[in-house]
Amino acid sequence: MIVDREVTEPLSRRLDMLEQRASRHVLRVPPDALRRAAAEARREVGDRTVTFRRVEAMATWTRFPSAPASA
Repeated sequence: MIVDREVTEPLSRRLDMLEQRASRHVLRVPPDALRRAAAEARREVGDRTVTFRRVEAMATWTRFPSAPASA
């Protein structure tokens, strides 16, 4: 386990990510429509925040030698 913590961030940060097309869910949305939707959402959410749990972990494994070929 690398990180396990609660994070609180403004909802506007999430909207920034959507506007920058950082999510595949908005890739097919026309730029003008996305801009208008984000502007409307910003008016609705104002300065509200969202809190979530961020867990980051790293897994490692050992590569086993290949089994000999069957005859």
